Amino acid sequence: MLQVGQRLDDYKIISYFAGGGMGEIYLAEEVSLGRQVIIKVIRPEAIKYPNSQEARKVIQLFQREATAIARLNHPYILPLYRFGGATIDTNPLMYMVMPYCQEKSLSDWMYTHGKANLSPQEVDYIIRQAAEALQYAHDQGIIHLDVKPSNFLVRYQADDVSSLNLQPTDFGIAKFTATTGISQTVRGSLEYMAPEQWESQPVFASDQYALAIMVYYLLTGQSPFNGSGFEQLWHQHRYSQPLPPSTINRSISPSIDAVLFRALAKNPNDRYPSVIAFAEAYRQALQYRPTEYASIYLTLTLSPEEANGGTARTLTLPSGEHLPVTVPPGVYQGQIITIPRPYMPMVIIAIQVSAVSAPPPLPSIPYYSSSSWNGTSPISASIVRRKSALLILSGLILVILIGIGVFLYNHYPNIQGTYSGSLQFSASGTPTQMTLYINLQNQQRFEGTSTTVNSLFGTNTFTLEHGTVDRSGNIQFTVTGTNLAGTTLIRTVIREHGLSRRLGNTKLCVKPIA
Repeated sequence: MLQVGQRLDDYKIISYFAGGGMGEIYLAEEVSLGRQVIIKVIRPEAIKYPNSQEARKVIQLFQREATAIARLNHPYILPLYRFGGATIDTNPLMYMVMPYCQEKSLSDWMYTHGKANLSPQEVDYIIRQAAEALQYAHDQGIIHLDVKPSNFLVRYQADDVSSLNLQPTDFGIAKFTATTGISQTVRGSLEYMAPEQWESQPVFASDQYALAIMVYYLLTGQSPFNGSGFEQLWHQHRYSQPLPPSTINRSISPSIDAVLFRALAKNPNDRYPSVIAFAEAYRQALQYRPTEYASIYLTLTLSPEEANGGTARTLTLPSGEHLPVTVPPGVYQGQIITIPRPYMPMVIIAIQVSAVSAPPPLPSIPYYSSSSWNGTSPISASIVRRKSALLILSGLILVILIGIGVFLYNHYPNIQGTYSGSLQFSASGTPTQMTLYINLQNQQRFEGTSTTVNSLFGTNTFTLEHGTVDRSGNIQFTVTGTNLAGTTLIRTVIREHGLSRRLGNTKLCVKPIA
């Protein structure tokens, strides 16, 4: 370790600053220019024993960082003042010199200014600078691979986010896409690593994924993936969908949720084509202001065959827009189909099933006029007419009652919506928060998703399968997913307390299916 007051070429050590994986960081004064700088010194043992495998790895990373910074000349990237070697007390050293940022990192700046999270507008300043710097590095063929708040330094003093000048640093594990023979060791910060980076196959979109996690953290004050170890974090990055940030911070619009979820896609090909495109999509989502649209009501007439077997139609909206509609099998007269459309009016369709044929006529009742009654009293003819009217009226009442019975028999309560509450696993007794999203119902059957949050497995999202509801509102469904060991789990949840908009404190029992 260098001592206070010790000289390293033109630099005088002021104090020890921090220690890193590759070496030590010191605050120093550049004597000839009278300015303060940061000196990163590689670990002495790596230079002293350069032939060991660990030493070669450290020297390679140190040189790679210096080479990466030297290749980048951008206002939002921390520059490299000097890179070289020296001998101190017969011990060889390798070091690099960079500007001293008094405000330290973005994480330090937020802590100093008492900010647990930032507003969506404040985050826009940060994502724009970060994306421009990363895009420039990508254009030079460099992937950073360690994007996180602590690796963005605040270059100059600033009292608010709009005045921040952020510059990424720590290119020690950066990958040069034009080179080969790079170690396949998984490197990076586990909470920010894209699935392909865990498999030592990073691409430019890996930095976009990490930046999206950083934005999620800045907006909500928490990471989208939280695990207690390597295996749990890997499983969440690979398989789990995080909670929408708008459910944590109500100032976030669903349009920002959509942007972040695309940047956090498990497959890098499903993310934005570039990190700068991600930043632009965020800005557009930020400028979007939700508008209350009047729903569009339409009637769709189907034949009995179409109602029973399902069909596909194209409807013309009042605006002239053509809307494809898929009608599932088993629809019935009067059923309502809703088609939500982001940022556009919802379409509500009432099903009309055409009649097959007219009902058979009622049997005719003989009627005799007074002139042909052959001496029978006119009062008797009046009685016959009254009986005919009563018979017809009774038949109509019977038809109406049968229709009401058929309707009630086929009617199930509408349970579409969002339900939140808690449950307890019968095996482990672990308390778990559950949110149900029922988004499609066809009479007795329904579909949707569920999200569970507990201290043991973190946040997990499952698909609701085999969902049914009875006429009293009791629901039953199956969720499927995988645990950390890869074992398929199938659980059935039954609520026996009738339909309500909140699960509240209802204790649900989750039991494995044999």
